[in-house]
Amino acid sequence: MKRALTATALLFIVLGLSACAVAPFTTPKSGHSLGKGNWQVDASVLPVPGALVAAGVTDDFDAGVLYEVQFGSVISAFGKYSLVNNRTGWATSLYAGAFTAASVGTTNGYYVGPVISYKTKTVEPYISIRYSWVKWDLDGATEDDVDDSIITIDTFEPEITFAYVQTDFGFNFWVKESFGVNVHGKLWTVFDDNIAVSSTVMPGVAFLFNF
Repeated sequence: MKRALTATALLFIVLGLSACAVAPFTTPKSGHSLGKGNWQVDASVLPVPGALVAAGVTDDFDAGVLYEVQFGSVISAFGKYSLVNNRTGWATSLYAGAFTAASVGTTNGYYVGPVISYKTKTVEPYISIRYSWVKWDLDGATEDDVDDSIITIDTFEPEITFAYVQTDFGFNFWVKESFGVNVHGKLWTVFDDNIAVSSTVMPGVAFLFNF
């Protein structure tokens, strides 16, 4: 436990100091739609602080925006459509979004993926497998400017693009219908020989508020 807490603290510090952003760490945590006219606030604590606000546009489609403090400040907009939308039991959704960020350089990109969950009255396990494409514009920056990043770049260039998959697996514990506690883990898989990341599972904690 002590080792895990230390690793989490170091990750939090490094993320705040690093130069280049990636796609939002925050992902949808349920295959269920919010339902037309309903809202949710997803307040992330770990691995990075952030807030996601989503609204049910229709019974099966949600739209939202999010803000994160990671490798710089990240802003994103997304949509989520539920293919299987049972009130309890299994649910499956597809979601996609775009993001932008600015720090030493500028970052832009998009992401897409499914989220599958199984909801009971109090517990909802889920898994999200998200593909992300990232473009770093580092014009005017130097290799030293991005040395603090936990992402290792083999060959430094003014413009770098890469793709990776972020897998989230965890549980929503619903204290009541309007409030839940989320605990999950994140794992990255990068599809670029020029980019290397830690293979460590990153712990995540968030609080969910339904309105």
